[in-house]
Amino acid sequence: RWTSGGGMVGLGDLAGGSFESIARGVSADGSVVVGDSVSASGDEAFIWDVGNGMRNLKTALMGLGVDMTGWTLSRAWEISADGTMIAGSGINPSAEFEAFLADVPIDPGLPAASHRSLMLMSIALAVVGILAIGRVRKALTT
Repeated sequence: RWTSGGGMVGLGDLAGGSFESIARGVSADGSVVVGDSVSASGDEAFIWDVGNGMRNLKTALMGLGVDMTGWTLSRAWEISADGTMIAGSGINPSAEFEAFLADVPIDPGLPAASHRSLMLMSIALAVVGILAIGRVRKALTT
């Protein structure tokens, strides 16, 4: 990320694995970044903010009380302007590739009404799937 006083500053990476991370989405004010990193477990989605640094997204969601049993979050593709909606992809409890849409507060101090848990939506699956297929097709044709 770019800072006015320090110029380019790396976000870091998740522990283990190779030192690698890719930012894929950022909130409008630049305070929250999502993407993926290579950890000891392989590709994993991350969330980053100034107060907490880079964290495993699944672990962060579990810390907010979201039931993540059986999920592996591989990529966080995008975050809403206000930083409260995160779209990504991963492996669901049935061991199938699936998109997710997390509607959770970034700040656990937000009102309980904001804690709506992790919502799996077929619309998000279709959108992320179409985007991913389009990117693969474009890459193959260029």
